[in-house]
Amino acid sequence: MPLVKLPTIGDLQGNREAAIAFAVRCAKRVEPFLRRPNLGVSADQAKSAREAIGHAEAAAGGGDRSAFVYPKVIRMHADQVKLRSSRLAFETVAAAVEASDAGDTDVARTHAIQAAIKAFEAAQAVRRDISSEIREDLLTLTEFCEQDGITEESDSLVYQSVFGPLWPNGVPIGPSWGTAHQRVAAVPSPLPAEAPTPADILSGPQGVKRSDGRNRALTLQEFHRVISERFNEADLKELTRFRLNVRLDHVVSGENFRQTAFQLIEWADQRGRLIDLARAVMAARPGVPDVEAACLRVIESF
Repeated sequence: MPLVKLPTIGDLQGNREAAIAFAVRCAKRVEPFLRRPNLGVSADQAKSAREAIGHAEAAAGGGDRSAFVYPKVIRMHADQVKLRSSRLAFETVAAAVEASDAGDTDVARTHAIQAAIKAFEAAQAVRRDISSEIREDLLTLTEFCEQDGITEESDSLVYQSVFGPLWPNGVPIGPSWGTAHQRVAAVPSPLPAEAPTPADILSGPQGVKRSDGRNRALTLQEFHRVISERFNEADLKELTRFRLNVRLDHVVSGENFRQTAFQLIEWADQRGRLIDLARAVMAARPGVPDVEAACLRVIESF
């Protein structure tokens, strides 16, 4: 068997938030293993894992860092399940949450590397090698930190969007990832012949040029700001129900409004509905300059 090279603590660059973001990324890769009720993972256990990942993700993005209750709960779930891949997936999530609760960068990095190892072992348990994906995530994060000047002392936020699509070459084949029969391939967007106007953007989808990790993060940070400042929870409930055809409480579980806004953006990004959300936000606040500017940046960049 060829030697597998996984990241070490010395490979992780940037601040505490960068380490947390890397750990969350690892947890998200194997979280589908915890959606298998027929294989011994209960709905409550799966929900706990999703909420724990959400807390850790919010910690990297400047949200509420009240995740200290979760590691023990998640590790208890790990002890209760019999399937090796599910147990290791729970341990990955626990490591990510422990990274988010760490008080300093070195401790966060230690837990982040543990998350990478457990994620690799969980995938290996279903005969899938994700070491190349883990290394690619590390490279992307390192480049982002270098471009943005993020050092150990920085207080910069690190969003999951920095990494790009979770599976750019298609979701792994197999029931563990919910793709038993076919690979779900990523479809590239063609470049537009010319820059779209606001009217074009609102009228429907068209090709856009994707930004690099740094610009993605800055774009989403501004988008998060305008939603947090120009809307309240009641506004978002109405917007998601009538414009996106989903219930807000079905897709987020934030403990405060900023966290709710953050989780809604992440939900939309992960499901390819970020542009839909931007159009909905802009339509709900017509003529508001900062809302329009932030939404257009999302639509043109993603």
